[in-house]
This record gives sequence, structure tokens and C-alpha cells, in this order.
Amino acid sequence: NRVEFVISKEVWKRHQYLVNAFTAALVEWAKYIPIRQTIYYDGLPPFVGEAMPDAKNCKNAIKVGFVDLQEEYDFDKKIIGIWLPTPRRLLFDVDYFQKNPEEIFSVALHELGHLFGLPHIVNRFEPGSTGYLVLAEGDARDYVMYPTAFADRPQNQLSEIEIEYARHQVTYILSLDQLMSRQECQIAFDDTKSMR
Repeated sequence: NRVEFVISKEVWKRHQYLVNAFTAALVEWAKYIPIRQTIYYDGLPPFVGEAMPDAKNCKNAIKVGFVDLQEEYDFDKKIIGIWLPTPRRLLFDVDYFQKNPEEIFSVALHELGHLFGLPHIVNRFEPGSTGYLVLAEGDARDYVMYPTAFADRPQNQLSEIEIEYARHQVTYILSLDQLMSRQECQIAFDDTKSMR
């Protein structure tokens, strides 16, 4: 499963620490799940002999952006990261992470988990909604996929449960998605103007 990433030069220059933390989270997931990732920087010349992918021409492109989520969307509560599968967007709240840069890695791990097919993990008697993975024993707060809105201690370490679940999802679901579309999955970093 090959996943290609395109990061615009403007986004990289404006939010380099966010892009670096997101890239580190992606590399962490890639250690455990069967993906081959390539990152291209749009607007910079490619290495000799390489073709620059054009994410705009790929119907499966996932746009990743650092935007003001509170202004962009009308949420009931403060959202700092979100995976929107229907418009295929992975978004992070730039204002929040400018004030809390140490949290981007754990939130990026969490949101990439959603992108790779993982639901939230909650404890048995916690309020949740359908689609949550409920633990019969242990503490869900020890997992990356615990809802960040409730997390008092964000996690930076993927668990065996999360890794195995994601491995299954990527192996079977993503492969099927790519087969159906006959295109490689691409994830594109775009600036906020192209996200609107």
C-alpha cells in the first residue's frame, strides 16, 4: 500500500513545526502498518528523474491542512483535529497548536489512526457513541485513540491493539479502496485557501 504525500512549500514555511510533528507521527504509524510513504514538497524542484505527483488530479487525494477549525466549521465544542472522510480532509487547528506545539504529535497520531480506520477507544461506562471500541478491562486513557477532548494525558505510544487494528484496516480496507479506484492513495498538504 503506497501512500504519497504532497506538502506545499507555503504550508511548510508557515507551519514547519506542525508539518514536522505530523511527519513524525506518520513515520511512527509506518513502522507498524503496511504502507510505503513518500513525501513530496510541492513548489520545490523534484529530485532528478522523479515525476512530481499532482494531488489535484487524484480523486482519492486527502487534503491535510492547518486551519482555524473554529472559524472554518461550526462545532459545538473545541475541536483541535479532525478526519473528515467524506470530503477527504484531515485538519488541525492552527491556533491551538501555535499555543500548544507539544501536543501536535499525539493529536496527529490520533487523527492518523482515524484515517487508517480506527475508532475511538473508550472505557466501559463512559459516554460514547456508536462505532467506539469499548474496553472490557484496562484504562482507555492509556491509548492514542482515546478521544482527545476527554484526555487529561495525551498518549504518544501506539498500543498493540491499535497497531493490529490499523494493520488489518490498511491491509484489507485500503487495498480494496485502491483496487476499486485503480489509483494510488495520495495525501496532500494544502494551504487554507484551497481548503475552503
